[in-house]
Amino acid sequence: MMWLGRSDTGFWLTAGAPRLHLDVDPDRELRAAALLARVLGAAVHEAHDQDVATLDRWRSKLAGPPSLWAAARALALEVGPEDCIFCTSEAGGLQVAAVCGALPQRPGICVFAHNLDRPRGRAALSLWKAARRVDLFLASSQRQVDFLRGHLGLPSDRVRLVWDHTDTRFFSPEPARRGPRPVIASVGLEQRDYRTLAAATHDLDADVRISG
Repeated sequence: MMWLGRSDTGFWLTAGAPRLHLDVDPDRELRAAALLARVLGAAVHEAHDQDVATLDRWRSKLAGPPSLWAAARALALEVGPEDCIFCTSEAGGLQVAAVCGALPQRPGICVFAHNLDRPRGRAALSLWKAARRVDLFLASSQRQVDFLRGHLGLPSDRVRLVWDHTDTRFFSPEPARRGPRPVIASVGLEQRDYRTLAAATHDLDADVRISG
């Protein structure tokens, strides 16, 4: 199963499901999910139509938003030990580990970690017993790999480094075009201060581009 991490909504890709379920907008992320679903024989579940419970809101104080908790609860009703869930971020992965990982006959769970080495991440990993409930962690940062192995006491075969890459069969850049003004670019949402960037560049003769 794949989680395409977003702040309020997301999509689950369940490997091993008998058919493909897609009822989502045709943007780039969803085309990628649909391709993977067809190759793996998986199912995609949208993560914002579920009813949010009071417990979801309380849990979201540590790791949110509530919609991810509601989605994980709904997912727990559909999966079993024959399923495998792959979460492309801890946003969704922590919720799946806490809810689906607690099932008596739980599915396999793999989480791609981006930035868990922080107070809330450490607390969530401990509180929801991630070391026992997540079968495999992946990360593209050696620092995250070292943190997960050390903090959770996991062996190397359960925390693996995966190099970031671009699949040129799916994406290829257009030829570079030089505009009339210089470009200031920033990528990512974690540990960024875009208010300061906006204040520092508001009167510059330059284009500011942000990719989240």
